[in-house]
Amino acid sequence: MPENGAVHDLEIPVDDTTIRATRHEPDAAGPRPVVLVYTPYHKDDLSATRADPMVEYFVDAGYEFVVADAVGTGASDGLVAEPFSAAEGRQGAAVVEWLTDRTWSNGNVGVVGKSYPGTTSLEIAAEDPDGLAAIVPIHAPARIYDAYFDGGALAFLRTCGQWAPNFEYLPLQPPANREVEGWAERWDERLEGLRERVPFLLQYLDHPEKDDYWARKDVPVEGIEVPTLAVGGYRDAFGGGTVAYAERIDAPTEVILGPWRHAMPEQGETARIDFFGEVEAWFDAHLREEGTSRDPEPGVRLLDRATHRRR
Repeated sequence: MPENGAVHDLEIPVDDTTIRATRHEPDAAGPRPVVLVYTPYHKDDLSATRADPMVEYFVDAGYEFVVADAVGTGASDGLVAEPFSAAEGRQGAAVVEWLTDRTWSNGNVGVVGKSYPGTTSLEIAAEDPDGLAAIVPIHAPARIYDAYFDGGALAFLRTCGQWAPNFEYLPLQPPANREVEGWAERWDERLEGLRERVPFLLQYLDHPEKDDYWARKDVPVEGIEVPTLAVGGYRDAFGGGTVAYAERIDAPTEVILGPWRHAMPEQGETARIDFFGEVEAWFDAHLREEGTSRDPEPGVRLLDRATHRRR
């Protein structure tokens, strides 16, 4: 772990439950802008520690970086009956508003995330919470049915056949940090609840057409009013959906498309870019009180695989 910064455990009351988060504090004088990742993928795993490149980058840049476990996952309380529910957006929005009211926060929060956490950033923005200043969804589906059924055909080798069964083990796992009081009791309560819950894959198979089950999962992106930097890969399953939802957002919106599969743009084998620098410039312009300048970019930037040039 780098020497600068401290790590804090947060307990955030939301409705009748508790969301747990990890706050990575920079050395920069406060109050500071806050970057949030709201995720079902367990904040205490390696990807949410200071060993994660994004966490380290933004802490070093003077941002508070908070990674919060979504309700029903990781160290947070509760049970999730089905994925991609409207409750995710409301609960994540409550986390944003709680963060804006901390003494170490300047009152401006940005949300970033890849894949499912990218969708939660859209869900949160659609709730229009106080203090939300900008979002960066990456490889994020907004029309959820289309992510699991390609033109009505089951995406068996991808999201339905691979992701949905793998996702089942996440709520089964105990919290990685077992120094938190009461973790075993909360985990046992979740396991009991899971006995009655229908596995996600079976839910999907029960709804092969886009009925009300799927319609209520679509993110109402028309309600997003904060600047949005939408990122997608044209070799990724959600690339076309990125352009489609960005066109429906009535707020300052830019799109970056590159030859990436489902990988972060700074990690792609082709057209690797200074992606953290792009996100930092976006958040600097919208989260910092002084509002740093940023060169204007076209509405859609398409990165060429061979030359890495913008088109």
